[in-house]
Amino acid sequence: MQDLIIKVKTDIVSNNLPAFSKEIKSQLAEINTELKTDNDFAEAEDFVKSLKKAEDELKEAKERIFETGDLSEINATINELSELCREKRLDLNKQVKQRKEDIKSEMVTKSIFAVNEAAKDLKYAKFIEAVPRSEYENQLKSKRTIQSMQDALDRFVGITITDLTDKNKQMSERAELIKTLIKGNESLFNFDSLMTNENAPQFITERIEAHEKQVKEAAEAKAKELAEQQAKKEQAESVNEQLSQQVAPASTMAPSKPDIEPVNDEPVFNYSITLSITCGHSKAVSIARALADDHGRENVKLAKLGEVA
Repeated sequence: MQDLIIKVKTDIVSNNLPAFSKEIKSQLAEINTELKTDNDFAEAEDFVKSLKKAEDELKEAKERIFETGDLSEINATINELSELCREKRLDLNKQVKQRKEDIKSEMVTKSIFAVNEAAKDLKYAKFIEAVPRSEYENQLKSKRTIQSMQDALDRFVGITITDLTDKNKQMSERAELIKTLIKGNESLFNFDSLMTNENAPQFITERIEAHEKQVKEAAEAKAKELAEQQAKKEQAESVNEQLSQQVAPASTMAPSKPDIEPVNDEPVFNYSITLSITCGHSKAVSIARALADDHGRENVKLAKLGEVA
């Protein structure tokens, strides 16, 4: 873009404003606003500087013109060009900044995608904490060109993938240790939770010990209950056996015939009489024997109800 020249005395002495105006308008129309490459950004930034220079020159020329008299036509042209330069400069500068941010964002997103794709091949990647987006964005600080930004991100992606691979190996070893520790007790644990528990080995040991203690106590309680039931059964069988030995069998006794003769013409029925007494074992056997002698062994049964406190 050529320099603006306006020299004045009382009249216009030198004036290339028409040519200057035509050139500026032509160059403004040709400015590339589709910024993609480092070269595009460099050219845009140069245009921003040139437009600012043109604005300053037009302002200075305008001030000089006002010192020489009535040059309204030149003043109008200068105002027009100055405004055109200012508007284009501000718009282009805004686009430069915005496009740079957009490109940075796109580059960061692609880098994160590359790392995520690599992580898909790692068996235990889900247990590894992901690198936050801010870490990728930090790689772009102080980088002025697209190429330098891309190089920085490529290096970071390579380092991140290598780190992921190393951590996946550590997680694989951790998984094998956990599987060994919980073998036979898998139903007690959530594997994923163990993988993210820093104290997993200690937790597994304590959980299994507590479970085994609980199982042991339950088994002991069950065994005690069965032993008590067996003891009661054996005790009852022992009492019945003693009764069988102490009370003569019905077949060897001559039971007296029940008195079935009516008394005072009353009708005769069969009756069952239950007698509960509190005494020693010998006394109970004696009473039972006497009743058996009177009423027949088959009609008498002796059973222990329980010890009196």
